[in-house]
Amino acid sequence: MKNTHKRMLGFFGLSVVATMTVVAATMPTPGVSATASPSAVDTLTVRVLNNVPTAEITSPVNGVTVTKPIQHVTVNYEKIKEVTVYIKYIDEDGHESAEHIFFHQAGLDPTEPGTIDQNYTLGSGGFGYGRYVFSVVGVDEDDGTLPLDSVVVDFTPVKAEAEQNEEDGMVEVRFTDYQDDVEEIEIWLDGKLIKTVPKEDLDKVQKLSFEDKDSGTYTLELKAKYADGSTANMPSIDVDFDAGFVPHTDVPDTGRFFRNLNIASEDYLVTGLIVFFVLGIVAFGIVTRSKRSTNLRRKRH
Repeated sequence: MKNTHKRMLGFFGLSVVATMTVVAATMPTPGVSATASPSAVDTLTVRVLNNVPTAEITSPVNGVTVTKPIQHVTVNYEKIKEVTVYIKYIDEDGHESAEHIFFHQAGLDPTEPGTIDQNYTLGSGGFGYGRYVFSVVGVDEDDGTLPLDSVVVDFTPVKAEAEQNEEDGMVEVRFTDYQDDVEEIEIWLDGKLIKTVPKEDLDKVQKLSFEDKDSGTYTLELKAKYADGSTANMPSIDVDFDAGFVPHTDVPDTGRFFRNLNIASEDYLVTGLIVFFVLGIVAFGIVTRSKRSTNLRRKRH
């Protein structure tokens, strides 16, 4: 009777471990689920009035780089009776133009806040690619002239970004936006042309080898070329390069059997297998010992 109990206990333990192992192997991979639910959202815009003359350029955003010439200029102002928006152009060589008036309005009611909404075409008025500085000057109730706000906008035929790839250590350049009439782009480093990208490849990632460079921050100079042979310099882009970079793999290769499992279920599976084999050996020993004891008793009789 005791041997029967031992056998039942051993097989029960094996069954429990086997069941746990199967459940762990079939656990679904955790994920993010989004359930769409209809809802109504009300947006309330609150404008806090100031006690002093103010003006803020809310569009375009300061420091932005654009490829589209038409820009929407928005200025919110308060406590002023006269407002003027000026524009100054700085070309690719750093030469500055004189400020010219883009917008002017007098006879405003200082007790009422107001907004300017106007479109400006970059590249107009004899200007081209380069930097545009928008500034606002107001006149208060005491006829005092106040410089109130300014923003800088870079107008370029191409927008680009660069970073070092974490897999192969190479520097990747991406052209995120460009004008249709650009035929090719030259990439320069330390005064040397290192790559020419034709128009059909502008949507592809451009890989640059820096294997002979030391660690540091490098400046890539870009130049756009057109079908008529003319060129236009673009704002340079900086990239941080690590010469000691060693490619690494974030997730270890666990083989084909584990490829559909997440880490949590794999832990359960490995633990289940270990316990399975341990209890299997113990159960095998119990069964073998019980059979040996039974045989010995039979021989004695």
